[in-house]
Amino acid sequence: MYPSWGDRHWLLRQQSVQMIAGVPGTYKTMVLLNGLVNMRVPTLAFSNDSDDSTIASRLLGIATGVPCEQTEDWLRTDPQRCFELLKQYDFLQWQFMPSPSLDDIWLETYAYGERYGAWPQLIVVDILGDVEHQGNDEWSALREVMRQSKVLARETKASVLLIHHCSDGTKGDPCPSRQSVMGKIGASHAHADAGQGCGRALARGVREGTPRSQRRQRQEGCADDGDAGERPRP
Repeated sequence: MYPSWGDRHWLLRQQSVQMIAGVPGTYKTMVLLNGLVNMRVPTLAFSNDSDDSTIASRLLGIATGVPCEQTEDWLRTDPQRCFELLKQYDFLQWQFMPSPSLDDIWLETYAYGERYGAWPQLIVVDILGDVEHQGNDEWSALREVMRQSKVLARETKASVLLIHHCSDGTKGDPCPSRQSVMGKIGASHAHADAGQGCGRALARGVREGTPRSQRRQRQEGCADDGDAGERPRP
């Protein structure tokens, strides 16, 4: 779809939070998958909007050029062929919890670090609004997810990419406005580069950690000067 996002200076930056946003039904997940396939960097992806069969059929479509309607049938009729085709995307690790909490995202990230001895270079959440939160205040919940995403990016030195819905009926020329993208969380600090697409990840210097000793620790905030600071001890 995009032969060279880097030529357009659409870059994912390390230790930063980026966002792809659009109204429902505008193929945000397909744009995301094309980006992941072309970047080919170690990725931890939380897909709470699409299930494993949907993601697999779309990746098979990218790999073969065959419409997803047909690749969906392959998953049922020829699973071995699907397995062989999907092995080329083993740099992508998926989690399909329908409503992951912030704790789930942190623990899965730590588990990734334990398994591979390094943090993922890219962490994806698709979709931001389906992250589970406590309480009924949507503004506060989304603001906290954004804050925690910033801390996650700083601690792991990964690029964190969030997929988000714009307000229905939003028209952009060529892109939706920041207000329609951010909605109620527009009042929070500007730590998501809204409107930026994804591009080539600059994934150097991934920090190896010892996450086992930190597994159940939670970061409750970050310094206003941009330094994520140390995670508090229980």
